[in-house]
Amino acid sequence: MGLAIDSREPPEKQVVTSNRISRITNDGHEILYVLKVIQQPSRARACGSGAKASADRRPVDPPPILQLKIYDGDREDPSRDITCSLDASIIIVSRCVPAYKSLRKTS
Repeated sequence: MGLAIDSREPPEKQVVTSNRISRITNDGHEILYVLKVIQQPSRARACGSGAKASADRRPVDPPPILQLKIYDGDREDPSRDITCSLDASIIIVSRCVPAYKSLRKTS
């Protein structure tokens, strides 16, 4: 999935990013999954060890908010939204990756 958002912008100016993926179920139905980044963190204290790192702990701010919608079919049609009708456990996993070179500060 290629979700990206420019976290240098304040939350109110960030653009919602989304990614779509579809699959065919065993019984032949097409299911569309749409994952949207509603709110992206813009700052947090970096991890570390030692007294200084534990003394200066800050939460991720603002907290990340993702929205997953599931549709029966190949398009985002509100009448075909089956997100709440599914009996499923959904787990979101994230990882930290280096910023693109173009976004890094150069000295």
